[in-house]
Amino acid sequence: MPGMSSRVLLNSKWLSFSNSLCSMYRFNGYDARLERLLEAVVLIMESFEGFSDKITYTIVGHSGDEVELPLVSKDKPPANRSERFKILQRIVAHTQYCSSGDNTLEATARAISKVADEDADERFVFVITDANFERHRISPAKVRLSTQFIVFYLNGLY
Repeated sequence: MPGMSSRVLLNSKWLSFSNSLCSMYRFNGYDARLERLLEAVVLIMESFEGFSDKITYTIVGHSGDEVELPLVSKDKPPANRSERFKILQRIVAHTQYCSSGDNTLEATARAISKVADEDADERFVFVITDANFERHRISPAKVRLSTQFIVFYLNGLY
């Protein structure tokens, strides 16, 4: 196909997903943000099923209590629907009982640091958050880190 890269990957692609869990449960009734997060996590896990030789990925959560709550480890992605469902249950349980607060910047920095240490042809960090950076006076300059990353905002309250 035109425009497609023809280079051969020697190692797998490495993807890290860091998900904000702190206010997902509290505001889910307003804008379904927890439901959207769960849907995104299912989409990620099901999309990579059967591609473990080409793609290595992790999924972690972060909240006021945790900078890094491991959900899917690089060595053991969920093998079936039951294991994926248990991960979703763990997310919901954590969102119900975690303290308020946000560790999005710390979690992002940690994810980037971990991905940088991995042997991979390509590395990506995706942050799914409902953090209100403007309210906390966090500018893009403060978020600037040593690598490229992508942030998805699930905040529906404006």
